[in-house]
Amino acid sequence: MPKRDPEQSPAAPLNPDAAFVVHVTGGNASDPDAVSGRAEHVTTGHNRRFHGIHQLAEFMSHVTAQVRAGSGGQTDDDKPSKEK
Repeated sequence: MPKRDPEQSPAAPLNPDAAFVVHVTGGNASDPDAVSGRAEHVTTGHNRRFHGIHQLAEFMSHVTAQVRAGSGGQTDDDKPSKEK
């Protein structure tokens, strides 16, 4: 079977409920635990600072699970962003 060129394939629609903006402020690619920054969920505005790729992944998993469950991703320590 010939390989498909991604440039020629129609793009699948992206789900905004699974979209995050991630601002990386420190660290390096060779040490995932040294990466730090801030992540914000696009549709709810919930955001969190993270120190290490594992904290980022946990935040993203938690928020997307809550959105899918219908609670909008709201938890006691998640707050919508006031930064605009």
